[in-house]
Amino acid sequence: MSVDDIREAVQERIRQESGAVCPPQADTPTDMGGKAYAVLWRTRESGPTDPCPWCGRRHWHGAGDGPRVPHCDPRHIRVGEYHLPSGQSIRASDGYMLRTRVSQGEATDE
Repeated sequence: MSVDDIREAVQERIRQESGAVCPPQADTPTDMGGKAYAVLWRTRESGPTDPCPWCGRRHWHGAGDGPRVPHCDPRHIRVGEYHLPSGQSIRASDGYMLRTRVSQGEATDE
């Protein structure tokens, strides 16, 4: 199964349960130790994330990429779990993998 197939399955689940569409880069699952996690992107380490796949809001995290505890207010979580076509599930309670598009060393002032 391709990443695009997984992305489409996750987006369909979001549409079914909340009527919202998850940002394309926030919902691509990643595998770490046999467990799937949602990926939450941000443009720079010093900036907010893209909209969260769990609550739809932007979050602020410290430096570095990797696993993170979600900063979601429980009242705002739209969907708590997605079942992927692979049979794996990704859950809000498991958090997400934070990824940065531009590292601090590469960032330039515009």
